[in-house]
Amino acid sequence: MWRPGRNIFSTLPNGQHGYMSGTSQATAWVSGIAAGVLSRAGRRPSSDSLIADILETGELSQALKGKTRSGRFMTLNNYQKNERFARTGPGNAASE
Repeated sequence: MWRPGRNIFSTLPNGQHGYMSGTSQATAWVSGIAAGVLSRAGRRPSSDSLIADILETGELSQALKGKTRSGRFMTLNNYQKNERFARTGPGNAASE
């Protein structure tokens, strides 16, 4: 799974805002999506289930093929648009 970490509009010290780059920027984005997914789940799925569900809904990218495990990049929109996950939350989709 990939998420951009360059030129991300972020908070800076002393109440400032600006563009930053680095893995710390991508990490915060990915963590935010995971937190949003968990808040909608209504229960606590296993970490493996959460990862699998997020990977499944990532957007395929030919440019990422062979560069990431899934060849996908993370997008919350895909997760929210997936009716199966929106109804059940992470980890329940396979049981439908």
